Amino acid sequence: MALKIDTTPLPGSKLEIRVEADEQEVEKAYDRVFSHLQEEARIPGFRPGKAPRALLERRFDADTLRQLAWQEFLEKSYAPAIEELSIQPFGEPEMPNLDDWDGFQRGQALDLTLTWTVHPRPELPDYLDLKLVKPSAEVSGEDIDEQLEALRESHAKQESTDRDTVEAGDAVTAHVAVLKPDSDDEPDSDEVIEEQDVELIADPAAEDPLKSTIVGAVKGQEFETTLRAPGEEEEQAEASRARIRVDEIAERALPELDADFAKTVDESLDSVEALRDYIRERLATQRQESAEQLVRNLAFTMVDAQTRMDLAPEVVNQAASGEMQRHAQDMLSGGMTPEKVREIVSDRESGVAEAVLRETVSDLRTMYIEEAIAREQDIEVEEEDTERALAEYAAQHGIDVASLRQMVEMQEEAEHQFAQRARRIKILDLLVANAEIEEVPWEAFPLRARRLVEEAAETHRPFAAEEAEVEELPEAVEALEEEQREEANEPTTAADESSAAEEES
Repeated sequence: MALKIDTTPLPGSKLEIRVEADEQEVEKAYDRVFSHLQEEARIPGFRPGKAPRALLERRFDADTLRQLAWQEFLEKSYAPAIEELSIQPFGEPEMPNLDDWDGFQRGQALDLTLTWTVHPRPELPDYLDLKLVKPSAEVSGEDIDEQLEALRESHAKQESTDRDTVEAGDAVTAHVAVLKPDSDDEPDSDEVIEEQDVELIADPAAEDPLKSTIVGAVKGQEFETTLRAPGEEEEQAEASRARIRVDEIAERALPELDADFAKTVDESLDSVEALRDYIRERLATQRQESAEQLVRNLAFTMVDAQTRMDLAPEVVNQAASGEMQRHAQDMLSGGMTPEKVREIVSDRESGVAEAVLRETVSDLRTMYIEEAIAREQDIEVEEEDTERALAEYAAQHGIDVASLRQMVEMQEEAEHQFAQRARRIKILDLLVANAEIEEVPWEAFPLRARRLVEEAAETHRPFAAEEAEVEELPEAVEALEEEQREEANEPTTAADESSAAEEES
């Protein structure tokens, strides 16, 4: 048997490892220890490396020899055998404490069972045969009409009016005072907790209660309304009230749709028909780009929805804790006090920890899925792939490619991120190129895409985020605060050093 290692997958991305070694394999570890001792020992009367083994055995107690032989076995026998299994471990397995374990004795076989947390190996679906939908980039006459009206709205001019009552479409300047919510102790509180002047367009159909309730208001008169988030049912709304006073009313005059207006949009246009063609071309280009991105996003979402993955809580915790520390650092850098940061981090009701946890799980799933596909398809990132990723990012954010490349080359982490972005682009190319894609009307795409994902997710076993918990980070916040203090107090020039010395004295 010599040395034998068997592995058994366990739930939670764990791996059971059974290590068996016969008496001869155990004795080999002791032999190697004595060889090392002979080479290193300096014993009077014997040249280096010539001291008898029996003498060495008498000079070292059994526990010391066992400890040395155990380390020798782990390094020379166990580790190479584990490496051949291509295990992707997370951390180290919990090895037995020799003080509490009577194993690995001379003349005895070894039979040891370990549990090891490993990085998950996703069970991928058939990602080269996806059924997808893609929104059509076709532009209708109604689409052009809507864009024309939007352009006219953006070029509208405000003209003063003698009217005292707000009408739909008016540009209104109003003073808004948010009142303290009602409570049992103060059912009709008039305490103002926030107030500001706002400019808005009156629209009775708007979801924003300010824009809708302002219609019909009289200039100079105050009225109250209930504030709630757009789309929130009235019975669900908290008792948030606002006192509103209209200060200014202006009529909005839209420009005539003629050749002069066409020229204000683009000097090369000399007619309304040319303007319509211009809008059609730009809208078609925008829709085509959006459609390509939407179908690519849908492709990966479909793969994710069908991928079975067992994320170990330890893996999630470590990643989420690192992300939470970055959040804490950002809050401290933004001027928030350490006490407030600590309160937000530790307050479960704030939702910050849960949001970080969900985002972390999503990011981990994406990373492991991409790694698995890249491994199966032998996808490697070349220089031209990274260049493409840089170019696309620069175009999306209006950045000069050369400047972006220079910034990325100065930051190792940024280079890694763009390499990952380049790999993701190649993976999405692969998914879309091999998919069966049905083109659907633009307005039908959201519903069709959602149904596809829901159907695909029926076989998906999601990770239960409640199994992992983000560690509390008051110590991390204090460490970040101390680091900031040290940076703030560190002299950076000779003048600073002199000033600091004077203050210290």
